[in-house]
Amino acid sequence: MRQAVTTAVRRVELSDIREPGDPGPGEALLEIAAVGICGSDIGMWAATDPYAAFPIRQGHEFSARIAALGAGYQGPLRVGQLCAVEPLLPDHTCIACRRGHPNCCRNLRVYGAHLDGALTERLIVPVENLFPADDLTPELAAFVEPISIGLQMVTRSGLAAGDQAVIFGAGPIGQAVQVAAADRGARLLSVDVVPGRLDRALANGAELAVNSRADDPAARIAAWTDGDGPAVVFEATGVGAVFRTAIDVVAHSGTVVVAGTSNDDVPIPSLTLVRKEMNLLGSRNNAGVFGQAVDVVRRYRERCESLITQRYTLDRVPEAMAFGEANPASANKMMVLIGR
Repeated sequence: MRQAVTTAVRRVELSDIREPGDPGPGEALLEIAAVGICGSDIGMWAATDPYAAFPIRQGHEFSARIAALGAGYQGPLRVGQLCAVEPLLPDHTCIACRRGHPNCCRNLRVYGAHLDGALTERLIVPVENLFPADDLTPELAAFVEPISIGLQMVTRSGLAAGDQAVIFGAGPIGQAVQVAAADRGARLLSVDVVPGRLDRALANGAELAVNSRADDPAARIAAWTDGDGPAVVFEATGVGAVFRTAIDVVAHSGTVVVAGTSNDDVPIPSLTLVRKEMNLLGSRNNAGVFGQAVDVVRRYRERCESLITQRYTLDRVPEAMAFGEANPASANKMMVLIGR
């Protein structure tokens, strides 16, 4: 079978490998259908992501059809079923797992990052990672994973209907946050530096979109909230200066949720933190909301479909990575279509 492996900085090689064999107890053999390429994938390919390491077969956002189930399986899954696949393998024993946070397990393994991912034709995964999605297209089923990231951020924030929230970053994760936050009935303002992304945010329900290269986001946010500041700020850029702006603009008693990753150290103003009695939260992967993310995609399938902007085949993965890096304005969610 074929695979695409990132072997060095900005280098993807296509190769033939042996079939994975038969699934064991509690496992399923999958025929990969669609794989999403996100900003972190491009960052790993370009070695700008803090988790970058070579060689690695990428692909953590994916859907697949079940080709075989391990001996003795008695559950509801069936051969031929299309599934969204949760890419997380926590150890279930560390303190984070024991406290209900397997998404930040101390020994977490993620397909496409710590383990070879889905940029191949077949893969064996635990059945517990499979979520039926026969009513979705393969592309939408693959899009469940980024929606789960946004949903985790929204869940962490405690966002409520009618709350005003600001999303810094209108790329794939920022857009996923927007879908999940809109589902809660929030009012949304999007900030980015790419006009095409801001246009997409407005088309998908943001009340206001601010280009921070052409305008002062703090002033626009203050005006939009009548000087109160937003109840919640989502940081999905990984840029240190943006992280600091999020702290500055959030409302007193408000919450900042950070998912953007960076190697930069950012000073946190302790006086502002205390004076505002703000909540400053990190957010990683998802903690038990993947099934809910499937339902969000079902409810917002047209909006999610509009966020899928390019499609490639497995042999064009090198082209996809290069295009995504060079064209952030037009490359929102790229999909690699492998099977049906």
